[in-house]
Amino acid sequence: MDYRIAKPPISKPLGEMSKQELIEYRSWFEASLPPRLGLLKELVRSSRKYRNWVPDFSPSSIGELSEWSQETLELEGPRGEESPTEISILMDIAMYMGESLVRASPSIKWEHNIRCPRNDVDFGAMVINGPSGLKFDPFRIIYVASLILRDGRLGSDWLSKTFELRFSLLIDGWDGKLGIRP
Repeated sequence: MDYRIAKPPISKPLGEMSKQELIEYRSWFEASLPPRLGLLKELVRSSRKYRNWVPDFSPSSIGELSEWSQETLELEGPRGEESPTEISILMDIAMYMGESLVRASPSIKWEHNIRCPRNDVDFGAMVINGPSGLKFDPFRIIYVASLILRDGRLGSDWLSKTFELRFSLLIDGWDGKLGIRP
């Protein structure tokens, strides 16, 4: 399988990018989403066990992607020293999870997060927004979850649980009673 690494047009933190650079990033993201999802499909199906994976954005497809990623991703070595291939695969997984959330409810949408202060942690990112008003950057969530996965504190259902929690937060909001633990 000839996997092509994602190359977003980002050379500095999003909060330091000009308006034009942010527009170019959004354009890259929107144009790259379908082909990146196609590459992820090919990559997952190149594993014998997952050659019949159906990337239909359903919870069951996320479950299989979760298992595949735990079995396949190297995620070894010191934190912060992921290879460009690992980062690219995590980005593709994040795009898949984000698109799965969007397809799960007509009230959930992709949004370019530029209507917030530049020092907001997700400024400039392509985020998922739902009726609760909560937003999140799928890549940031998947990257942080991968660090916990690396430490052995998440099981093969890590992506499914992340999807379920984010869906609930996007639709219902947070009432302060979830008791979330890593």
